[in-house]
Amino acid sequence: MMGLCRDDDMRQGSRGWCYVVPPPVVQRGTVLCPKRQGSSRSAPCCTRAAAEQEGALRIARVKQELRRARLFVCIRMDSPTLAYDAAVCVLEAGVQSVEITLSVPDAHDVLNKLRRAFPDVLLGAGTVLRTRDLLPLVELGVDYVMSPVGMPREMIDFGRASGVLCIPGAATPSEAFNAVELTGAELVKLFPTSLDVVRAMRGPLGHIPVVPTSGIALHSVRDYMSLSNVWCIGASRQIVSAHDVQHREWTLIQSRAQQWLQAIQDHHHQQQQQQQQQQQPLPNGLNNMCI
Repeated sequence: MMGLCRDDDMRQGSRGWCYVVPPPVVQRGTVLCPKRQGSSRSAPCCTRAAAEQEGALRIARVKQELRRARLFVCIRMDSPTLAYDAAVCVLEAGVQSVEITLSVPDAHDVLNKLRRAFPDVLLGAGTVLRTRDLLPLVELGVDYVMSPVGMPREMIDFGRASGVLCIPGAATPSEAFNAVELTGAELVKLFPTSLDVVRAMRGPLGHIPVVPTSGIALHSVRDYMSLSNVWCIGASRQIVSAHDVQHREWTLIQSRAQQWLQAIQDHHHQQQQQQQQQQQPLPNGLNNMCI
């Protein structure tokens, strides 16, 4: 499996990805290049510079796909089987992104099964607290990782070089500002949060795209969507409660997921209508009037 990548510090991973041997600050593991090997396994894959460029492009794509999806569902269960089944349930309901927290037993196996079963969905890992937690996730092919707390700069840089979007957590405006300005985060998870907090941050920190992930109710989805600093939102027990999953209430869970998706779609249609109204020409005679 080795020797197909061009640079001496490149290796080929088990899934056909080339990866970069990490800098000394990362003590173990690897940085995977998001550029997959082609059908010809004898051709060189890429250099370190190409790996980092591909990583940046992949992160940009993941960000835009999260923006289009506007919703991800966080799965936190005590059973890997139930976590997998819950993820499948919401994905089949139309949700485009799920996050499996590392607190789920055998979370890596759950993520691997989901990646194989749903190769095109946005797959995330949650409760990623340390740089060493990120290493195996990169090789599994996750698209993004989230943390309830901040992330060190080395972790975010490591993810960027590997094509994995790292989204640190923040509970205050200062933490959100530091996540962007000091550690280089591109999105910031607000946890815990409220609509008032997100609205208040929009004024002085409107340039920071945030991902509220706690305390959001169905009736407030449109309010969150209307805020310019909200990149996307996350739901957990509001859609996938442990009680319903344990009792295999799949129809109920899918119904909840579809209600959230419908609320997002309704907001999108409302925005389109407002934009169309703003673009309509003024009635005859009004164009020449002085106001």
